[in-house]
Amino acid sequence: MRKPSILIAEDEPLIAILLQDGLEYEGYTATVAKDGDEAIALLEERPESFDLLLTDIRMPGKTNGWSLARHARSLLPNLPVIYMTGDSVQAKTKEGVPKSVMCQKPVSTNALLEIIGHFLNARGGLPNL
Repeated sequence: MRKPSILIAEDEPLIAILLQDGLEYEGYTATVAKDGDEAIALLEERPESFDLLLTDIRMPGKTNGWSLARHARSLLPNLPVIYMTGDSVQAKTKEGVPKSVMCQKPVSTNALLEIIGHFLNARGGLPNL
């Protein structure tokens, strides 16, 4: 049985490593893209390889987290999306793709794992954070 695979788009190397290590420790396959442009290239190369997108919103390059999620959903309409931001989440939630979740950085590992579990296990509605 294939492990669930998560594409992480995060430009801060330390955060990316912590996310990747934490998710792999919990049994997920985690692939890191250093920005939105690299994440799009990975999605276009092998779209069916990813079960969830975990993306920062503000990243260098032409593609921010909003654009990345829209592009990802054009390839995989049911791909779960989790946004991460250091900004206020209340002001940003309407910019995301439908049925996505926004997390304020720093997000706890337990909260992130709960959200991922809800998406990947289809246990019902999204958690209230």
